[in-house]
Parts: sequence; structure tokens; C-alpha cells
Amino acid sequence: MLIKTQIDITRGLALTDLLLKKIPYATNNALTRTAKELVDVERGELKTEFQIRKTFLLNRVRITKYSRANDLWARVAIDTNVQGGKMLLTM
Repeated sequence: MLIKTQIDITRGLALTDLLLKKIPYATNNALTRTAKELVDVERGELKTEFQIRKTFLLNRVRITKYSRANDLWARVAIDTNVQGGKMLLTM
């Protein structure tokens, strides 16, 4: 007794191809959301550790490098691009 079977995997491969194309964009979105949450957490941490009189310092905590689908990393830091001298907090 001989049993022959044929399986068409083209739909499965097409779905896999579609998913592989979407993974970088989904990762990019997740990194951006995480970076935004981290900015909020760091601003809250600054409020608890220091006496903040003006919001200038809180606004310096920001995403300095956003993630892109072809460059999947982000940086949250204290932005040093300010007028005048260097900020002591960044040293």
C-alpha cells in the first residue's frame, strides 16, 4: 500500500515573509514606546532626587536618538545642547 501526499506550502511561506517584513517596524514601535516611558521615569526620578525649581532641567531629559526600522536602537539622555556652559548634571 502506497500513500502519496502533496503539501502546498506557498501560503505558509507568504505569511512567514510578511511577518519577517513587519518585525522591524513592530520592534521600532516597541523601542519608541519604551524610550518615552523611560523619559517619564527619569523625570520622576529627578524630581525625587533633586529640588527642581524650574522645569528647564526636566525638559532636558529626552530621547536624543530615536529608533528607526533599519536602525533599531534608541538613546534617552540629558540633552547637553543648551546655551551657555556645560550642565553639571551631565558630567
